[in-house]
Amino acid sequence: MSRNYDYIIVGGGSSGAALAAVLALKGPTLLIERGANHTMYPQSTVSQGFPQIAALAYDRQINIGSGHWTGTSNILGGGSALNGGVCWRGEKSVFRSMNLDLNAVEDAFRYIEDRICLPADDSEYLSVYV
Repeated sequence: MSRNYDYIIVGGGSSGAALAAVLALKGPTLLIERGANHTMYPQSTVSQGFPQIAALAYDRQINIGSGHWTGTSNILGGGSALNGGVCWRGEKSVFRSMNLDLNAVEDAFRYIEDRICLPADDSEYLSVYV
């Protein structure tokens, strides 16, 4: 049986999954993702599970040229499947080099930290050792 699609999206990360959901409302859409289906990992359904998902679905480190390192989540939903993360502040020299107001940057960091960077409740998934 053959199928025809109006849209084919390669990559089921945060953007690809959202784009596929929108395009599916307009016509037949195929989403191709090389990573695991998030249902394989019950840890992906709770915010406390992000340390294990980060360890289990982590693909590789990528130096993005900023002195920081990051990785990709090889799982449907990409990094958004982590349901959590780590908050850190960038170096002031980076913001200074972009001619940004350091007081405004500080205020923005405080705003984000007060609303998003919250400690996770204890759970069986909070450890990266599975």
